[in-house]
Amino acid sequence: MVFMPGLVGVNSAPVYDNDAYTKALLQFDGGFADVNVGGSAHVWQGFSGAKQNYSTKKFGDASLFCNNGYISTGDHADFDLGSGDWTIETWFNRNGDTNTAWLFGQSTTGGATGSTMAWGASIQTNSGGNANQIFFSVSNGSALTQLILSAVNDSSWHHCAFQRLGNTLYGFLDGVMVSSTAFSSTVNAVAANVSIGRNGDASGNNWRGYIDDFRLSVGIARHSISGFTPKASAFTSPPSFGNDRFTRILLQADVDFTDSALGPTSTTTWGNFSGTPTIVTGGSSKFGNGSLRCNGAALSASDRASFTLGPQDWTMDFWFNRRGNTTASQGVLGHAGSGGTQNQTQFGFLWSTSGNKLEAYVSDGTNWYTNQSVTAYTDSNWHHCALMRKQDTVYLFLDGVMEDSVAMTAAVFDSAGQFVLGSFGEFVSSYFAGDLDEIRLSIGIARFNTAGFTPPAAAYS
Repeated sequence: MVFMPGLVGVNSAPVYDNDAYTKALLQFDGGFADVNVGGSAHVWQGFSGAKQNYSTKKFGDASLFCNNGYISTGDHADFDLGSGDWTIETWFNRNGDTNTAWLFGQSTTGGATGSTMAWGASIQTNSGGNANQIFFSVSNGSALTQLILSAVNDSSWHHCAFQRLGNTLYGFLDGVMVSSTAFSSTVNAVAANVSIGRNGDASGNNWRGYIDDFRLSVGIARHSISGFTPKASAFTSPPSFGNDRFTRILLQADVDFTDSALGPTSTTTWGNFSGTPTIVTGGSSKFGNGSLRCNGAALSASDRASFTLGPQDWTMDFWFNRRGNTTASQGVLGHAGSGGTQNQTQFGFLWSTSGNKLEAYVSDGTNWYTNQSVTAYTDSNWHHCALMRKQDTVYLFLDGVMEDSVAMTAAVFDSAGQFVLGSFGEFVSSYFAGDLDEIRLSIGIARFNTAGFTPPAAAYS
């Protein structure tokens, strides 16, 4: 019996395209998030105008529009191809461009030479007799070995794949194997960034079109050398239960203030910002054994790159209980400097000066983008709050109901302030007097349906 990706057969487990061999997988639906499950959590950053495009995409919500820009992540052992099998593949659309341009690559500033490059693919328009053909180059540390695919010079989507099987390299265009060559060496391992839309750290000849579903697999040659039909849908991933590669903060306060987020970088360390926040047990929490009781105190974590929201999708959600307190202007949580101004704030929540409504503020460094709840909260019950950016809109949900939204096309300001629970960042109007639970920051994904949703019925895991 053959089991298709994501389907379950008798006595079988689901099979997913995103598996133990997958060391990088970028689908660009929620920004530059790398959702691979076989490697480390890599943080990709955009440069020179590279951004999501929601209209021209192969799959999902969006593609990467390089627009003569690129995205990049740091060198990592995951990207060392070594002497075994591997596969690098992506969908691309030249958007009618006629210039030489790099689809992806890993090299130092020295560019495409045997000693400075590991691997990469480009379209060349000035390589004598090979106009608009796709070149894939791989180095053994002293010389480049190349695959040359057919010419592409249109505004359509095409799939390209390059793989090593044993001691042979194969190149595929739209599933057709059009080039192969012998290669028995170990691939050069260079200390350089990996870039999509550029050749690693080498400047110039950036991609001007679109890229979607980029996947790097190490330890497997994924495709039949006789040819294959490219997938008609996006690569599938195993399901998650709220804590995954998008999760940058997850504080559940069941036993202590340990952050259990599975996303990029090491675990966030939380410490007292003001007073002594406590963990309340004995049935007072929303989920699990305990919750964070602020009670006029606050907990904080130092700013870090993995908290940066930028121009992509993101979600900040948590449960709160005011415990009947109706004091106005209490900060709830936020990432902001002590001045609390637009040029110090990424986002934050506080109670309105009157009316007991929850207000959420997001800044681009100059302007506020503000949402306010329709509902007033004065009780001692638990309520779920989510602030979410999806494409060019920021939404505020309370108990799964979308209560306000505001348009935002700019990138969110990158605050250097502390991330504080129990206050509007480092800016203190007054501290939150209630309890918080299941505090989660997710970057690269808009987690909830904009039409509304049922709040989680259990703790994230």
